[in-house]
Amino acid sequence: MHHSCRFYCVHSVLLVIIAIITVAMGGCFSYHKAQGATQSPVPMPEDAWPSFDLTGVEDLVDTPKVIERLIVNLDTLRSPWKERGQEGVELMRNMVTDDLEYALLDDHGLVRVWRDRRDGDLNPVLLDTGKPRVSDFDQNASYLIGPTAIRKADYAKIDKEIRDKKPLRSLSSIVYGLEPSDVTARWQLKHGLRMAVPEIVPEEPRGLIIHITGLIETKYEHRLTNRLRGYGYASAYLESATFLIGPNARERRVRNAERSKWIDEHQNQRQRDKSKVDMPEDLTKQTRAQLKRASDAYVTSLKEVFERADKELPSIEDGFQIHPDTDVSALGKIIAHAVDDTIAEHAYAVEALIRASDHLHPELAGQPVVVLGYSAGALVSPAAVARLKGVYPSREIRMILVGGGGDLVSAAVGSSFGSRLLKLKPKAGPEPTQEQIDELIEAYIDTVRLDPLVVAPAIRDIPTLHLYANKDAAVPTATAKEFNAAHGHVDELRHLGDHGTLFYFASGQAGKIRSWLNKLDGQQAPVR
Repeated sequence: MHHSCRFYCVHSVLLVIIAIITVAMGGCFSYHKAQGATQSPVPMPEDAWPSFDLTGVEDLVDTPKVIERLIVNLDTLRSPWKERGQEGVELMRNMVTDDLEYALLDDHGLVRVWRDRRDGDLNPVLLDTGKPRVSDFDQNASYLIGPTAIRKADYAKIDKEIRDKKPLRSLSSIVYGLEPSDVTARWQLKHGLRMAVPEIVPEEPRGLIIHITGLIETKYEHRLTNRLRGYGYASAYLESATFLIGPNARERRVRNAERSKWIDEHQNQRQRDKSKVDMPEDLTKQTRAQLKRASDAYVTSLKEVFERADKELPSIEDGFQIHPDTDVSALGKIIAHAVDDTIAEHAYAVEALIRASDHLHPELAGQPVVVLGYSAGALVSPAAVARLKGVYPSREIRMILVGGGGDLVSAAVGSSFGSRLLKLKPKAGPEPTQEQIDELIEAYIDTVRLDPLVVAPAIRDIPTLHLYANKDAAVPTATAKEFNAAHGHVDELRHLGDHGTLFYFASGQAGKIRSWLNKLDGQQAPVR
């Protein structure tokens, strides 16, 4: 009894400590209202917004109203569909068919909205590729620019010609008698930036939230948006796809396809045989050892093939690497143009998403817009807001950032994500020197037009709330402070924690965010 009592006492104390820490962390936000009067915005340069060639999307304007992504094969349907005959075929066809509801080619790209016929209880992605859904919002729209459409088609051609790549077939396709078709590829319906127009709109909506996801979308950001939606807002979604397209993108795709084909061809039959083992009826100690030896032999043979592939077909860098003889200033300008293109694509998509939402839900037209960006989404939000400010001069716009910042090169260099965001170190070469990094950042800032740090002065009249952490290593805290200073009038919710805890506890600040929005709604629209 004595030991049992001691155990339960210690256990209870630990639970209390954990509860205290959890409550303390949840409450580790402090609100800081922007000081002083709002500064006058600084107009953006006339050349700030890049134009995209529409060649790649013009042929997609005539996307059919009904799009069957897969072919239903009655002969291969399994129970229970086969027992239902033609009724089963039609039911399955409804599960793999989209109805186009809206399509518009604007000055920069093509926005399309569709209605998915499939049962909401089914996993939509499972029927397409067998991959699990990684996000919480269901895509029902996309924004596609010409360069992306051309690149996607070119990549598909490379894969087909070099690797003779066949369409993916999922387990569901095999079980339910669904045959892959080229419809998706032909119309590229889900290529480009993934979006979602609101499916549910309150009777008297307070406004429209544009939720721009983090690069690695988490359920925690949706917790906050869902709470805000409960206050009377409709919500639309845009993915953040902020990976930069390097100068050597096509060459890298060709090399990767060649390398994959080379590996397939050089895995000879002897090596494949090493992976085949007759499974014994009883897994004894001896048979387990045999299985391990066979597995180790196969892994070793694969490793040898991959090492030979590296020598025969070495990988190609994306073009952002700094070598000892690199013209760093020129590279900074290349990165700046790549950043501008990526951010502009998101800004144009937000504009198109609002236009589509207003068309499909007229009750939202003219309502306030809240651009709510998370992490990578927070990095593209300032430019999106600047775009909306010009397109909708009489519409009230607010911006809420969760884990944002400015100067994306500095953020990438100092980020805990490291080279996954911007790889500057060559695969075979020394680390860039600090002098090279400083020169790169200087050239980048002098050239870039849509970086948050550069855009901030242009949106000083946009009410802005920034939730950021004091120990953020993913989007370094210093870059968040730099953005706030450049804007000059940002209300802050500072969190005592890191990037992860910021997201985890952000939904607990919904009440404060609601109060912040309420005060804005009670004010007269700002003069612009």
